[in-house]
Amino acid sequence: MAARRAVCALLLLAPAAPLVLPHSRRRTLKLKALAEDLLAAEGQTLAELVEDNFEAIDAETMSAMQQAPPEIAERIMGAFAAETDKRMNKAKERLEHVLDAGELLEMDRRLTTLFKQGQADAALLLCLNANVEAAEPNTDKHSIMLHLYTRAQEEFEKKADPARALVHKLCRQPDSQIRDNILRTYLAPQTELIAPDATRIPLEKPMPAQISHAQFSEAVASTVEQLRGLDADGDLVNANIECCRQVAIEARRVLLE
Repeated sequence: MAARRAVCALLLLAPAAPLVLPHSRRRTLKLKALAEDLLAAEGQTLAELVEDNFEAIDAETMSAMQQAPPEIAERIMGAFAAETDKRMNKAKERLEHVLDAGELLEMDRRLTTLFKQGQADAALLLCLNANVEAAEPNTDKHSIMLHLYTRAQEEFEKKADPARALVHKLCRQPDSQIRDNILRTYLAPQTELIAPDATRIPLEKPMPAQISHAQFSEAVASTVEQLRGLDADGDLVNANIECCRQVAIEARRVLLE
């Protein structure tokens, strides 16, 4: 289950896959130019290109570069492997700094600080996920790691495109009733205000939904498109696509009411 959450969470960090054709063409051209630069680069130049564009490369571009002559493909894959190792080592150090706090509230504060300082990335999320999977269930360590992993996902959702963040929030929520409440909060027009004492105050003119139907539909389609392009376990990807399909069905019910 933690591995499944990690796949969907990583979509928040990946570049959005635009559905508007002109934007898609521009992105394709940029990635093609970047791939050409990577294929031609060597040594420190290659290492710097990989470091600067590590999170911009998608699965399709990476697969295309692997079709280069063996010596070139090996050089590029080696550079990406080295950058991955470097980021994972940094993530481990940052996670150790968070855990060294000893007390959960201070751990939360340190984790939040990493996000505010721009030091939280996909490697940190993967590191957290690995620790959740490695911890013995129903132990304090497992509870702490799961809490930190969930908090990290919430922080990434704050930074993501609102519609894509909503898709992710729904996909990681196992309770259908809570998903329904979330859908109504974001997709339905607001017809009332709730006072601090829980009094409901009707609005004379409903406020627009926080996320439009078109934005949500595009976010679901974009998420599925990215999932299909991931170089990951097929069953894992299919499980996430099925989750998106279920979310779309539930959203349709809310929108039709």
